[in-house]
Amino acid sequence: METIEFFGVPRIGKSLIKSYILSQSSYANFLNYRSVIAKYLYDKKKISFTELSFLNHVEYCRENSRNKNPINVIKIYSKNLFFLILPINKTKLRKELNILIRETEKKNKGFFSYIKKIGLSKKKNLNKIIFWIKEEMTGLRLYQRYRTKYICLNSEGIFQRIIGLIVRNNLSKIQIKKILDFFPKLDLIIILRNKKIENELIREFLYLRKSDMDYEDFKNNYLYLISLIKKKYKYKVININDTNYLKDINILTKNIL
Repeated sequence: METIEFFGVPRIGKSLIKSYILSQSSYANFLNYRSVIAKYLYDKKKISFTELSFLNHVEYCRENSRNKNPINVIKIYSKNLFFLILPINKTKLRKELNILIRETEKKNKGFFSYIKKIGLSKKKNLNKIIFWIKEEMTGLRLYQRYRTKYICLNSEGIFQRIIGLIVRNNLSKIQIKKILDFFPKLDLIIILRNKKIENELIREFLYLRKSDMDYEDFKNNYLYLISLIKKKYKYKVININDTNYLKDINILTKNIL
């Protein structure tokens, strides 16, 4: 089956469209990078079923952090209370994840050597993004064990992280291309555009990240990144401001399922 990532500026609708696709089929047929890791650790008997459930709950909260529907809020709050009662060894979970991440670092040595060379790994404000890249590359690597049974569908993924690197570090076009050259191939990248609100979302993103990057510089790099993705990878562009975008999403959903 396929490895799929959504790509676009924050709040463009990535999680919403992913939720729609999931609603059209049994959730059991889908994993994402982090749930792949949790499943792998459970299958290898590295964690218990309770710990697997906890990791899946953490991922659900991350995916639905902007969903303020009262039912969803109550569901998350109730499970938070439930896991407070149960004995969850977070130190153990972190240790098992770190073992897998070290293996990923070895297999992607060129990329991690490059970000160290250009100084990204030394900047504290990039630590979280670099960790997410390691985590998602780990999930992608382990997914190969589950390809025959599951679709790996990610509302945000490895390619989305380049946006975070750009906004915090103002990467040059040469650096953006070099980073992309190190990234693994995916089956499909779904690029979401909405030209009516894209500029507003970019300005909001720069403001919330307290970035000193110029709007035009960011947008030029963002569009350049999209052009590179189109040249190098299999992709699908969905224009959300287009009157036919719902039709495009339905066609896409049928193709995925």
